[in-house]
This record gives sequence, structure tokens and C-alpha cells, in this order.
Amino acid sequence: MFKLLSSIFLVLIVTFSMVLGVNANASAGTYEVTVSKLNVRNKSCQRSGVLSKGDLIEVMNKNTVIKCKINGKIAYLTYFKKGNMSGYVSLPFTKKVTNTPAKKVLTYKVNVSELNYRNSNCGKAGVLNAGQTLEVAYQAGSENANYINCRINGKSYKMIGVTINANDGLSSQERSIYFVAEKYLTPVAYIQ
Repeated sequence: MFKLLSSIFLVLIVTFSMVLGVNANASAGTYEVTVSKLNVRNKSCQRSGVLSKGDLIEVMNKNTVIKCKINGKIAYLTYFKKGNMSGYVSLPFTKKVTNTPAKKVLTYKVNVSELNYRNSNCGKAGVLNAGQTLEVAYQAGSENANYINCRINGKSYKMIGVTINANDGLSSQERSIYFVAEKYLTPVAYIQ
């Protein structure tokens, strides 16, 4: 009798999930955003950010789903992480990536209205505007980017080394290297 009830309960849960639109086949792994803009929501279902087409996110556990009412419709959102960003997104607007080749970012674009850039001592050196393109400053003779940690207004930030004016005819070794918080940048060009 117990086995029969357990089986019926399991069938009801799976059926209920399918009826409500929860992606029962979703699994942990890497997903790529397939729409131009995908809203990110917090646990309270409030919009907390945006992902762009081509962004890669990591889904840690398929069972971490929240139910939200958005524009009068019920949506089931799955928890993800992307670098320092995390939140909930609708997985039907993504596709699972089965093989993620190792890519190095060559160029970033600023994705906030204003972003301070800093010198190697973490002192403010200037301000960048949304959409500005930055070239990653890789360590000479190395495949590694330059990183420093800065403590700013009581918060710790991992800062990546970049050169700001990529159209000045100078090589990246000849330009001054500044540091920006990587979480406010969107990759726009890669090298394999």
C-alpha cells in the first residue's frame, strides 16, 4: 500500500510540474541566453538586472525554482550564477550548452552608466561611460589577465587590468593599464 501511494504521489508531482510549466528536464550546467535581453529577478520577484544574448550562466541545482507573477502571468524562474551576479531567470529563454570551449576575453564593454577606473594603488583615475570599449591587459608573456583586489567604500572588488583607448595605434603594452570592476563589464570579443 505504501509503495502504491508513493508511486501515485510521484506521478502527481511530475504531472503538476509539467502542467504548471516547470521545466522538469532542466539540469545543472551551463546555459546560454538566446534572447536580446533577459530580465534577472531576486527572490521577491523584483527585477534586479538584465542578461544579454550570448551571456553564459551556471545553473547549480534544477530544484531551485521560484514562482512569480509577472505582467499578470505565472512564471517559474530558476536560480543561476554568472561571476558575482546571481538571481532567477526563465530557462525557456536559454539553451543548454553541452561543450563550452575555453575562451579568453579580448574586449569588454562598460554595461553601467558610469564606471570609475583606478590606478594600481586603487586610487580613482577617471570615469568611463556606458558602451565604452576596453581591451584586456594580459600579463607580458602570459595567458593571464592582470588582476588586483581593491577595497572601496568598505567593499572588496576584484579589478581587471584594461587599456582604455584601443583605437590610438599603440600596442596594449605601450598603453597605461587601469583597473575596473569586472562585474560591470560585458564581454564583446574573444580569443581562443
